[in-house]
Amino acid sequence: MTKEEYKNHLNHPEWIKKRDHILARYGNKCSEQGCNRTKNLEVHHKTYTDGKLPWEYPDENFIVLCEEHHKNYHGIPYTRKICKGR
Repeated sequence: MTKEEYKNHLNHPEWIKKRDHILARYGNKCSEQGCNRTKNLEVHHKTYTDGKLPWEYPDENFIVLCEEHHKNYHGIPYTRKICKGR
C-alpha cells in the first residue's frame, strides 16, 4: 500500500470508528508515561501487516500518543505550530 493509499484510508468511516474506539479504550489521553495530554491525539499502529487495512488490527496493536510523542517515536523532530496573531 502506498503512503497516498494509506492516507486515504484514514478518512474511511471504518478507520474513524476504530480510532474513536481506541481513543476511548485508552481514556482519551496520551499513553506515554507521565504525559496524559488530551489534545492532538493520534492512534499509533505498533506493527503493520501487508494487505491489512488500518482498522483490521486487534485493539492490542494500537497505542494512543499525543502528536509530540508520536513524532518522537518515529524519530521526527517536533515543532509546535502556533498561529501568531498580527
